[in-house]
Amino acid sequence: MEAGLFWWRRPDSKTGILFTICDKVFPVVIGDGHSTLRSLIIDNKRFRLQHRVFFRRFEDRLDEVLPEGEKLQLTHAGNHAQGCMFRDGEHLRTPELERWIDEGCSQVPGYFYGRIDVRYTNVEDLKRGKGISIIEANGLSSESTNMYDPTFSITEAWKIMRKHWVVAMEIGKINRSRGVHGINEWTYIKNWCQWRRSGRSNELAD
Repeated sequence: MEAGLFWWRRPDSKTGILFTICDKVFPVVIGDGHSTLRSLIIDNKRFRLQHRVFFRRFEDRLDEVLPEGEKLQLTHAGNHAQGCMFRDGEHLRTPELERWIDEGCSQVPGYFYGRIDVRYTNVEDLKRGKGISIIEANGLSSESTNMYDPTFSITEAWKIMRKHWVVAMEIGKINRSRGVHGINEWTYIKNWCQWRRSGRSNELAD
C-alpha cells in the first residue's frame, strides 16, 4: 500500500506539521469467469477512462478470461497517470505517524516543505509509525495529492492548494530574511532541460 504525506516546518520552528495524507488506491479488476480482461476494464466506469494505459500494459492478456474471484492489480506505481486513485487519508492520521514524519524530515538540513511518498504493508503499522519505506521525497513542486479525491469539490481542492502555496511563500520569506537565496531563473531552466534529457533514457516507474 502507498500513501503521500505532505509535511512542512517553518525555519523558525523546531517542529513541523503533517498537513495532509493521501491514501493511494491501486486499481484492481476481479474476474467473473466469462469476461475478458478487456471487458473488465471497459465495463468499469473509472478504469475505462484510462483504458489506453492498461491496454498497453496488458496488451498480451486482453483476451484472457480471468477465473471467477481472481484479482488482477492493474498498476503497481502510486501515480494517478498510471491508474492509481487518490483519496483523502485523514483516517490514517495518528500522533505516532505525525511524530515519525516530523522527526524524519526535521533531520534533513534545509528541508522545510514537501510530500513524502511511502509504502507500507499494514495499516496499523503505518499508524504506529512502523514498517514504513520512503520511496520518493518531493520539495517545492509538491502537491497535496489528497485534493484529487473524487468526492472533493473543486472549491475544496483549491482551498487545499492555496493553503500549501501560502505556506511555501511564508517559508521562502523567512529563509530569504536569513540570507538564504535560491537558484536564479537561468539555472532553473538549465536544470530542467538536463532533467528532461535524462528522463528520456530512464525507465518508467511502472
